[in-house]
Amino acid sequence: MPRKAQKLGDGHMEELRDSFGAYYLASNPDFEYVSYQQERMVPALEAVDSGDIPRLMLLIPPGHSKSQLVSIDFASWRMGRAPKKNLLGLSYSADLSKDFGRAVRNRLKSPLHAEVFPKSQLSLDSRSNVRFRTISGGNYFAVGFSGTVFGRRADGIIIDDPLKNQKEARSRSEERFKFYKGVVKSRLRPGGFIIACTTRLCVGDWVNRVLDDEGDVKEGGQWTVLKIPAEENGHYLWEEFYGRQYYDQAKKDSQSWAAIYMQDPSSGFAGPWYASSPLPRYTEVLKPGRLPAYMIVDPGLSKSRGADPTSVMVLCANPDKKLLLADWTLDHMDPDERTQEIIRLIKRWSIKRLVYEEYGLNADTFHLEKAFRKAGISIRPIPVGRRGARHNLSKDDRLRGLIIDFKDGKFIFPEKMPRRLLSGETVDLMEYFENEEYMLFCGEGSVLHDEGLDCLSRTHDPEMAITYPEAPGSETEEDDDYGTAKGNVGWEAVYTWLPLLCLGGWLMQGAL
Repeated sequence: MPRKAQKLGDGHMEELRDSFGAYYLASNPDFEYVSYQQERMVPALEAVDSGDIPRLMLLIPPGHSKSQLVSIDFASWRMGRAPKKNLLGLSYSADLSKDFGRAVRNRLKSPLHAEVFPKSQLSLDSRSNVRFRTISGGNYFAVGFSGTVFGRRADGIIIDDPLKNQKEARSRSEERFKFYKGVVKSRLRPGGFIIACTTRLCVGDWVNRVLDDEGDVKEGGQWTVLKIPAEENGHYLWEEFYGRQYYDQAKKDSQSWAAIYMQDPSSGFAGPWYASSPLPRYTEVLKPGRLPAYMIVDPGLSKSRGADPTSVMVLCANPDKKLLLADWTLDHMDPDERTQEIIRLIKRWSIKRLVYEEYGLNADTFHLEKAFRKAGISIRPIPVGRRGARHNLSKDDRLRGLIIDFKDGKFIFPEKMPRRLLSGETVDLMEYFENEEYMLFCGEGSVLHDEGLDCLSRTHDPEMAITYPEAPGSETEEDDDYGTAKGNVGWEAVYTWLPLLCLGGWLMQGAL
């Protein structure tokens, strides 16, 4: 059992001023000495105070006193140590930041704090919980993410949980990262520090994005990362408080355990599903109209850069019963932009069948019907996802069905697919798909976006009703609806100019 906190407040003012660990225990007389707090977290925070660590990222499971230790007690101790400096506290919501501000304000009002740090007592006019100051002129600001931080210059910034939960992490991480990078960091004065104390939530969360951009000091980056997992060397982190059963129960959800408790989201998966099978490629020019084309639309619900993008994919069926990725739009679009892009691709590829994720079709129907009617398009989108034979399948189950497809080489991809996005950025969608989805995917939540894989999984839905054309020159068909050539040639002749180019080369050689 941990030993009781010592009564360090009696006659040990100098020790409380110099030691955050002592101040923490003295300010919370009911707390017990907890080894990971006093021996790992406290030294790191004291190094921030001394200037040895300008950026500290503290990753720890929820409910393990990070907010009490960092956002309340360290913030109070720091204001005592630097009563003329400004401190900014941020969290995912203004209400939570306000709660931390109230706790810090109450701590500064306490008799013990006033005795240890007489110069950091509250100014008489400090009544707010979101902004108050010391008698020496230092200020504390409590702000929620996306709140008003302009005009608040800080010598230290404490970010406590920039995202509320996994749902927010999957939809708002990019938005919160941009706010941090473009707004929050601009409020920091030269020589100031930033502490981020939080819990990992998923692959691609706020922590992921910050470290990808600014780096770990171990790799030449900016952040000192202190990762404290729930289990190390067979021992649970705070078993004396929670009990072993608490952790054993949490471990039953392997993905949640890996991310939230062990601070390593990617370890909760069994490894990439598809990477062992190389992507088959075609290098010829795919000519529209020569093969039946099918369209799959997975609409994004917001144009925000942090939201999932819209995916509009065109696949062509060939006589070898393969599906060729003919075209693909992956971008953040509003409904009108999405509708116009769908119309463009329908006209270009003479789409035979269009399936549309139903959750988005309900919102887009008005735009689609009006625009299709004006463009003279008779094809109608077929909803998928909320009914039918496969509607009860989870995304994992749907995407697991692609494993055998990739092993069998069912899908064939172009070498490159450069696209200019509405933002002006140019990306190669084949490079993106291979490196960001195909090579990494190992279960739902294992990659930031999986729109390409999700669209491909819809080829198993009966609503797609994919039919494959007969091979050119077959005995059952003299000529088909897709302009097939007669004679005993391969399917490439159906959809490329390659045979004509080869013939031209032979003729030229003969002429020479």
